[in-house]
Amino acid sequence: MRENQVGFPPEIIFADALKLNRYAGFNAFVEEVSAVEMCDENTPSSKLPESCTEVAATPAELIDKLDDQGLDPIIIPHGTTWGFYTPSGTTWKKALQSVMKPERFKLIEIFSGHGNAETYRKVNLSERKRLANGDFIGRCVPPTGNYMPSCWRAGEIIRERCLLSGQDAEECELRAVEGRDNFIGVGNAGHLTIPGVETEDWLDSSQCKDCFLPTFNMRFGTSVQASLATQGFDDDSEKPNRFVWGFVGSSDNHRARPGTGYKAYQRLLNTESSGSVNQTWRERIFGETQQPIAKSTKISPNELLKNVNVNMLEVERNSSFFTTGGLAGVHAKGRSRDEIWDAMQRRETFATSGPRILLWFDLVNGGPEGKSEEPMGAEVTMAGTPEFRVNAVGSFVQAPGMPDFYEKGISKQRLQKICGGESYNPTNERYKIDRIEIVRIRPQTSPVQDISRRIDDPFLVKKCDGNADGCQFDFSDPEYADGKTDAIYYARAIQEATPTINADNLRCEYNAEGICVKVNPCFGDYRTDPEDNCLAPAEHRAWSSPIYLRRTDG
Repeated sequence: MRENQVGFPPEIIFADALKLNRYAGFNAFVEEVSAVEMCDENTPSSKLPESCTEVAATPAELIDKLDDQGLDPIIIPHGTTWGFYTPSGTTWKKALQSVMKPERFKLIEIFSGHGNAETYRKVNLSERKRLANGDFIGRCVPPTGNYMPSCWRAGEIIRERCLLSGQDAEECELRAVEGRDNFIGVGNAGHLTIPGVETEDWLDSSQCKDCFLPTFNMRFGTSVQASLATQGFDDDSEKPNRFVWGFVGSSDNHRARPGTGYKAYQRLLNTESSGSVNQTWRERIFGETQQPIAKSTKISPNELLKNVNVNMLEVERNSSFFTTGGLAGVHAKGRSRDEIWDAMQRRETFATSGPRILLWFDLVNGGPEGKSEEPMGAEVTMAGTPEFRVNAVGSFVQAPGMPDFYEKGISKQRLQKICGGESYNPTNERYKIDRIEIVRIRPQTSPVQDISRRIDDPFLVKKCDGNADGCQFDFSDPEYADGKTDAIYYARAIQEATPTINADNLRCEYNAEGICVKVNPCFGDYRTDPEDNCLAPAEHRAWSSPIYLRRTDG
């Protein structure tokens, strides 16, 4: 992009003239935003003019600025496990410091068009530290169990090339070690250290292989389960800091298309997947394809920052992990904006992976007299045995097309452009709830406790009888009364499997040992047929907000 260029240059716009309106709209947006000056950092937020852009550097600073304006916000962290640019060792510990005001965050996005942020997995992470000169050194850990770090795969790619070039095994091992070290040196941009590497070469490295619709390069340390199991012990406060939040789902869609999870169709319209229209355009964006050689390249962080561009991110592999998005369910007393807002403030919310599944989760004996119900999102002090009730109803099976009344308000041509001729169009039939799973989390009582031992997933499983009217499940937990720690419970209602976009992510081929040896990524560019929705069966689900139990004796 030429100096002082705002938005896309004319040569790109006119070379892809069929999308002229998209480019023009984006350029208009960039020009409008660029024309607004930054606000004075020393002026209180409530005193600033409307004609400047204000920035908050930390969550706590954001809260302070909103408080100064007299607002009562709901701030919702989202995409917390998305590994597109988040370092692999990131955790919640910094966010749990008192100065970050963790108590002010009432909701968290557990599922979106960028995938499922729920699950914690204990995996060994590569060690990495920064030297005084700005370089990084570290150690890439080998694969463990069901997880292979991308730094390890980098070494394997170099080893395979080296052996094919006729080098001896000892030399190839040295080059593999060097390849892993070079990858660690630039972290998330490690793929740039392997000349001529293709998306398929990475196989399923750095991915959660047993998670439901996982996020790309999933960062387990910032998963929702990790947030509930981790406590902040870094302050001198009497009690450790913790998050107490409800769950919501969202589309997280940058194309102004909310709630697109009602049908698995038109992947390129209803997900974030996109890419080059042909090889020529791919080379214009990413540069000419390098020749694969049997040796990795060392890149310093300073050198990397001198040439910041889209190549630093794994844009192409990421497309296999986009979904049509989730939904936020709210148990409100009415349908007004204020009533919905109040329910969100109470954390009386649940999330779904897209379909309109219905879910209730209550603490039956949570009141002062022991028999008054407390809904999902509640925080209750009690010492006895908690008793819970879950009720879930599957979403409606969808009919093709859209209801006739749509055409009374908008033309067929406009409907086709907006939603591809499809919309939410329920029949009278519901999908069945296959099972209900209960997750129990007991927050850390000391900073050295392994949080994987504090997460019981699942704690209980109720297999449903296939009744289309739904599934109800009552349970109790005597261990809570016998123990000495607080506990958190939430319900996960799982619907019968249906075809779902990107449910198989990288579409692995496995050998006899169950190891992925070849992938067929669902690209957003010309390499995957635009009519291919990359469908595979998935069990869609809903997550209740947790119920938080605090003991009276601890």
